[in-house]
Amino acid sequence: MAHIPPPQPAPSQGGSGMNVVLMVLGVLGVLGVFCAGGLGVLFYTVFNQANASALRARDANNMAQIAMAMMMYESDHGSLPPAYVTDANGKPLYSWRVLLLPYLEQNVMYEAWHKDEAWDSPHNMRLSKKVLSSYSTPSSNKLTQPFTNYVVVQGEETPFQPGGKGIHLREIRDGLSNTIVVVSLADSDIHWSEPRDLNFSTLPMQINSSETGGISSKLPNGAHVGFADGSVHFLPDATDSTTLRSFLTRDGGEAVSLNPASF
Repeated sequence: MAHIPPPQPAPSQGGSGMNVVLMVLGVLGVLGVFCAGGLGVLFYTVFNQANASALRARDANNMAQIAMAMMMYESDHGSLPPAYVTDANGKPLYSWRVLLLPYLEQNVMYEAWHKDEAWDSPHNMRLSKKVLSSYSTPSSNKLTQPFTNYVVVQGEETPFQPGGKGIHLREIRDGLSNTIVVVSLADSDIHWSEPRDLNFSTLPMQINSSETGGISSKLPNGAHVGFADGSVHFLPDATDSTTLRSFLTRDGGEAVSLNPASF
């Protein structure tokens, strides 16, 4: 009789079942990584947008305070502050930013300032070295240095003429809401008390121009500017040169075609 081998036990299913479980867990793990990565990107994007909005709001607030301080100065003195104060010989001593100190809650510093000395005299330099947040944009990479990111544009055509003399608001015939009095300057090396600003004759008529020494900011897509009525507007990079020039002049009679959105 032929030998018939005894029946063998069926192979255990435990191994393949465990493999299936591990495979499922692996897939879920991969999906988890992708989900976590997606959420991470989402949170990073939202955080960056919120941070940019906060910086933009703080920058606009700083500029609004400066523009309003100019209006208060004009109310008290009958003219806008001059671009700089001069000595008896016409030599520039210090900036308009010093004159605005009492209107920016810096009256103690203003009282300590030697008004007949230059910004970098031994006495005044001790004050000039102090960092003033009112004159630094929050997005600046030089927040620990006494530089200013808020400047005026000097020129015979603008509200800030050379020579150390302030002009009356009635001399701004283009309209207060159509005339810029303060602009921003990214990566500035100008000390806040230094009698130095931008020059209309050499100014690139473009926001965030590739040329140095123009109206610029670290904010994306444009820059804030302050107007003679105390308002602040955000001018986009695409602002054309004719419109920008018309906003900077005080008596040019240009027809302003842009109505920038107030911040």
